[in-house]
Amino acid sequence: MNHKLYSQSELLNTHFENKQDDILEGLLKVGLYIFAGTSKIGKSLLTTSLANAVANGEPFLSKKTKKGLVLYFDNDNYDFEAKSRIKAQQFQENDNVLYNFDDSGSLYDIKEFIMCFSRINEVSLIIIDCLANLYEFSDVDNFSENYAMIKEFRDFIVNKNLCCVLTHHTKKGKAKLQDSVLGSKSLTSATTGTIIIETENEFSTTGTLNFILRSRKEKIPIKKDDHNINWVFNDSDDGDEFIDPNVLLIIKALAINESHCMKDNCQTLTAKMNLTINPKGLYRFLVKNKTILDENHIYFSKERNGHERLIKLEFSPEK
Repeated sequence: MNHKLYSQSELLNTHFENKQDDILEGLLKVGLYIFAGTSKIGKSLLTTSLANAVANGEPFLSKKTKKGLVLYFDNDNYDFEAKSRIKAQQFQENDNVLYNFDDSGSLYDIKEFIMCFSRINEVSLIIIDCLANLYEFSDVDNFSENYAMIKEFRDFIVNKNLCCVLTHHTKKGKAKLQDSVLGSKSLTSATTGTIIIETENEFSTTGTLNFILRSRKEKIPIKKDDHNINWVFNDSDDGDEFIDPNVLLIIKALAINESHCMKDNCQTLTAKMNLTINPKGLYRFLVKNKTILDENHIYFSKERNGHERLIKLEFSPEK
């Protein structure tokens, strides 16, 4: 057995010619990405916008894209529903976005199509919408089998020098980014990265697109456009949503606190910050308002001191 060994110097100085440039500036390149969010939050709107941006070589959420063909495998919408979505988003005719509704029901069919597609060298991006309807993933909690399938498909995508975004759902009531993805951790651990759309609720007009990649993490603020349909880049410093007065009290208390940190039981914290909520529900309240707190650099966690449960709140602009 005579395997090739790289010294670190050789690895850093080797040019891997078959790996294409960024598809989305600094964030999406060759690899497989899970794009997750709650049901009906607008995942397909965002992937359709991304597809059209790449097809035209135009910016997406203020980031540059690499122009090329886009293959869109849609098993979550009928063809006429996809047409309605494109028209609602006011996208025009575009021969660089190719939709496939017939071969989108399994990874096997998708791989077969890609291997036989004569213009595969022109493809910059593949979108699969969505994982829940793929034949192979009838049990999203099966770690071993799901990890193997995701890893095998990622290897296929990388070997074909492609970038693939696979949409999926998040769990209800979960707020911890990658832990919120529905199913076992195999679905994120075997991929190149995870993208999560995070909003306060289904009717929110602002939110955050979180990129959790192997060597980079970035948050992009988003908002609904003037027609309340598309998600677009939010370049405003001021959110346009109502903020609960108790959230403002938390932000104020931590901002003026000398250490910018408070840790105590829920009853004491509620009293110190003059909150008008049930003290026993403080942590649930924090989870519910995590997006707004994150935007204001407020972070929270649970701790235990003996038998007493504590909540730690911290204002950290550097994070």
